[in-house]
Amino acid sequence: MPALKRNKTKYPGVHYIETENKKRVYYIRYRKDEKLIEEKISVRTSAQANQIRTKRTTGDPSNKERRALKAESKKWTIERLLKEYFSSRPDNKYLYDDRLRYETHLTESFGSKLVDEIILAELDRFKSRLLKKLKPASVQHVLGLLRRIVNFGVKQNFCEGLSFKIEMPKFDNKKTE
Repeated sequence: MPALKRNKTKYPGVHYIETENKKRVYYIRYRKDEKLIEEKISVRTSAQANQIRTKRTTGDPSNKERRALKAESKKWTIERLLKEYFSSRPDNKYLYDDRLRYETHLTESFGSKLVDEIILAELDRFKSRLLKKLKPASVQHVLGLLRRIVNFGVKQNFCEGLSFKIEMPKFDNKKTE
């Protein structure tokens, strides 16, 4: 099959190719960050293609960028899993405590991470940092919340589980009288 001929339009940066069944496929060219970009546009007229081209040059994301942003927003971070976890358990009597534990301890380290981005060395550093300022039982509550969030995501098929088991700190809670 021979190469299809590009036809110019009266708009700069807009051209079209006629297909075998006499339909026009419009392409736009523009520069973004000093890089030449050519994009296929599904419109009916060259004027519509030119409008899209002017939007792209002023900063509108391309189709490829929009798809990437949409795919990124569908990923399940720990924070998004936590919101879903809390909304599915409104009658949980420890909801307030868990929310405070998350905001106080887990937000900075794991809030924006995906479950598969969490590695054992990072979790061990986090645990040792908590043990320096908290009692072992409190650290166990924080790690238990993280484990519950991840397990909830796995059970709901939102994400894959951790590749390791979360080791809880050992403690003896005997009363001394």
